[in-house]
Amino acid sequence: MPKGRESGMPEAEVWQGFFDPAHILDRLDCDHPGNVVEFG
Repeated sequence: MPKGRESGMPEAEVWQGFFDPAHILDRLDCDHPGNVVEFG
C-alpha cells in the first residue's frame, strides 16, 4: 500500500524518547498512589 502524504513528523520510536513519565511525575511530586495526571 502506498504511503500517504509525508507529514514531517518523527517516527513513533523518536516520540518515545521525548518523554520520561517517571521523571515528570517525580518532579511534580505526583508519584503517590491515587494521584492522576493527564497531559494533553
